[in-house]
Amino acid sequence: MYRRRNRFPFKILFFVMAFSFVLVGFFIGYYRMGPSHEEEIPFVNENENIDDRDEEMLSQEDLIPLEDENNTSVTSLQDSIGQETKIIYKTFYTECENTIEEVLTPISSMIGLNEEGFTEYLQRNNLLFSVESFSNDEVVLIQSKNAICPQHYNHYLITEKDGNIAIYHINNRGDKILIETTSIPVSILPQVDQLKLQKGILRKTKEEAYQLLEDYSS
Repeated sequence: MYRRRNRFPFKILFFVMAFSFVLVGFFIGYYRMGPSHEEEIPFVNENENIDDRDEEMLSQEDLIPLEDENNTSVTSLQDSIGQETKIIYKTFYTECENTIEEVLTPISSMIGLNEEGFTEYLQRNNLLFSVESFSNDEVVLIQSKNAICPQHYNHYLITEKDGNIAIYHINNRGDKILIETTSIPVSILPQVDQLKLQKGILRKTKEEAYQLLEDYSS
């Protein structure tokens, strides 16, 4: 009897080899085209503090310019007027060399202004005050007046008039009313007293004013 010889399965072998080449090519291509490990893990200096870098980035974000309602460029780190800011008004009276302070809360149109914007606000509203200091906690304004402060109303002023010593009464409105011009010349007094009389010497009562005249005439 004739026995049929088994043939070697060349077709199966061909498909196995072809599949193997495709699989190997896939992995080689993926490795070459895929992201490298160096790109996946950024390089970090061992001496660099990550928290410091985060704080630096935050500080740069805080400096992003903002625009207030008056188109004045500010930054979030600048001081500005808030609801709790104290507005201190100081008035210096040149004739008595006294300073009167008044502390008020800011009005709504002041809220949010920085120093530059607030200075423009004072000029726009024709206020005679200038900014002496500016912070979130308090804003100090100052002005000068060639007058006598209200604390010295109803006082007596001893000063110079036409070369002689004179006495004035300061009424409730701050007006100076001449009471008497004496015959005592200012020139006979020491230089220190002459300078004092040029500025004016204040006394609370008429008796104190005339007592000073007696001291100068003696």
